[in-house]
Amino acid sequence: ELINVLSPIAEKNGETKLGPLMHKTTLDVIGKVAFGKDLGSFKGESSPFASAIFGLLEILNATIQDPTLKFPIRGRHLKKRLGEIMDFLHGTAKEWLKERKEAIARGDYVPDDILTHMIKLQDSTDAVTDDIMLDDFVTFFIAGQETTANTTSFMLLETGRHPEIYKRMQEEVDEVVGKKSHISFEDVAKLEYMSLVWKETLRMYAIVPVSFRDIDRDNYKIQGYDIPRDSIVMMSSFLASRNPNLIHDPLLFKP
Repeated sequence: ELINVLSPIAEKNGETKLGPLMHKTTLDVIGKVAFGKDLGSFKGESSPFASAIFGLLEILNATIQDPTLKFPIRGRHLKKRLGEIMDFLHGTAKEWLKERKEAIARGDYVPDDILTHMIKLQDSTDAVTDDIMLDDFVTFFIAGQETTANTTSFMLLETGRHPEIYKRMQEEVDEVVGKKSHISFEDVAKLEYMSLVWKETLRMYAIVPVSFRDIDRDNYKIQGYDIPRDSIVMMSSFLASRNPNLIHDPLLFKP
């Protein structure tokens, strides 16, 4: 689908916004690889699941940009929409789980994907309840889709700026993958330069730019500073990875 969208644009030397396309592509890949479902994200509003995921992301981003939306009066319209989206996603999760469990019970072939492993995990322990399964289902899409799409967008941005890097990546892919119709884990492990490009992308564009940790013991020191117990320490991987005291020419993209 992505190639079908980009090909006519490339033939005319046109321009497009890669961010939204990467979000749709990533969602489709997760749906197919992890859950064995064709989500049809490029179909727009005719894809209810994609519309629900993107709607949920819009609500999350809105509350981050405007924290007052978390208050009942200000955010009542978002709360109503959020409830409708979560009901739809939980309903979809129940349907997919039911279909897969029935296929396993019949002895049908089922892919060895995330959905199958979720079911196996639930069967092996009482700790994984149906509610936990449903929440994990939604979290998998939200946490996995946006972060992967944004990282891919930044990687394409930098390889577009540095054609020599793109050329070297292409040569490695041609050598390792060639015309194979199936790419194995062993093939992926051989894409060493591509791995460096991904890592450099994550360094320059930290998808989770800030982390928080609770100090749960006394006499804790950081670079000579006493940190009181029960303090919350914030660490910015975004700033650390762009700190010239730690990295030479930190603003240069150098896989």
